[in-house]
Amino acid sequence: MSVAVSRSGSLRSRPAYLRLGAPVWALIAPALMILAALSTEPTLTFASLVVLVAGAQLLWRPGEPPILFAAFFIQWLQISLSLFRASFYGLELHDLLASSDGIVTATWLSLFGLIALACGVRLMLRGVGPGAWDVLIFEIQQYSLKKAFIAYWIAQIVFFELETVTWWYPGLTQPLLALSNLRWVFFFVVATIVFVKKRGYSLLIILFLFELVRGFLSFFSDFTQVFLIAALAFITARPKINTWTLAVTSVIFAGVLVLSAAWSVVKMDYRDFLNGGTGRQIVTASPIDRLDRISDLMLNQGLTHLSKGFDMLARRIEYTYFFGRVVDRVPKVLPYDDGAFWGDAVLRIFTPRLLFPDKSPILLEVLTTQHYAGLNLSWMTNNQTEIPLGYMAESYIDFGSVGMLVPIFLLGLLFGAQYRYLITQPRYLLFAYGAAPVILMPMAQYGWSAAKILGGNVTGFAAFYAAMFLVVPRIHRWLLASSDSDGLLPVAM
Repeated sequence: MSVAVSRSGSLRSRPAYLRLGAPVWALIAPALMILAALSTEPTLTFASLVVLVAGAQLLWRPGEPPILFAAFFIQWLQISLSLFRASFYGLELHDLLASSDGIVTATWLSLFGLIALACGVRLMLRGVGPGAWDVLIFEIQQYSLKKAFIAYWIAQIVFFELETVTWWYPGLTQPLLALSNLRWVFFFVVATIVFVKKRGYSLLIILFLFELVRGFLSFFSDFTQVFLIAALAFITARPKINTWTLAVTSVIFAGVLVLSAAWSVVKMDYRDFLNGGTGRQIVTASPIDRLDRISDLMLNQGLTHLSKGFDMLARRIEYTYFFGRVVDRVPKVLPYDDGAFWGDAVLRIFTPRLLFPDKSPILLEVLTTQHYAGLNLSWMTNNQTEIPLGYMAESYIDFGSVGMLVPIFLLGLLFGAQYRYLITQPRYLLFAYGAAPVILMPMAQYGWSAAKILGGNVTGFAAFYAAMFLVVPRIHRWLLASSDSDGLLPVAM
């Protein structure tokens, strides 16, 4: 008996979203109750775990890279990690974070906000069938791996030039940075082709190491992105969850965890080296000197003090502390802002600096956080980083504990509409999937301000939308041109 095939080429019999059967629930439900019972905040911990499971069922679409759920999970981790750390140390949440009871309220509100975000995304995906995995694989099989590899390096040169001229034209800084971030699409394309065709791993290793080293050499050392894109590419090529998939993704996750912990130990020393002791966010050392310095620090300090690094990393990830301080002060000490944060964020979208050169700059985030949290944080920044409140805290300041859910839900609608556009592309699906984690990166940022989330997301989507019409069709035709059998590049290990 034949099975009907949808317009996208996927079997209609496959569910569009993750479904947990009765046997799975029989395992999950007792586990949730046991973990909650062992917690120092049992009710809140149980709610947090339920939210995690609910997010998986709302956003995980089999046959597609789990970009939506990955973003949801990262935010969930930033909200919930402090709960599990408190239980590990046998402390109540406010004792762990040296905070008042506002931290508990802030955590509850953050969990509700996260569900509101997920519901907004899911609503915009209503009616979208299962992922077009069959169409995607057919497209990938026609692509030349060697040409994809060449396209990656050409893209690096182009995007490097874009980053170089970015600061010369202040009115174009944000769109040019958004375009330069699309370089990750080319890494995703190569990685997915390698994983689907099961050859060319040497090429992928070269690109992976290049991106890893480049990440470490930058001021903020954004080395985690390459792990995320590689994991998404692997899951895209093998969407069925089995032992092998879990093993590979676990190794990738472990690599990120260890390197991030080691980086947490050495980052201040490394940044002082980069800026030559000026305290500014600049790089004064040569690439060779940077590589030598970071290697020495990671080997002799970072990797040898991982216990300290894991603790520092956990403190860095958990981000509800400032929201808790805000709950203590708003509206008791400071009034609600009646939409000031979100109003400014939306206004900035419609007044690009290119057309409005006199537009006021965004206020330093650390100053905003100090004002609403009632803290002196200048000593913590060392002039090398910002400390934002986070968009959920800003939403609370704008509209209160119930009204805050409205802009967060609307933000979910925006993310969902963009993802819907990407996954329903009739052609160039691999490029659309590759762009999704770049465009939707703000969806994973609990600690970003509303202006930064909205501005970064809309600008990134606009950049890719233009690329889909002007650049991607030409690259697509070029990648289809020939076979990988000419042996010009090492395509197997």
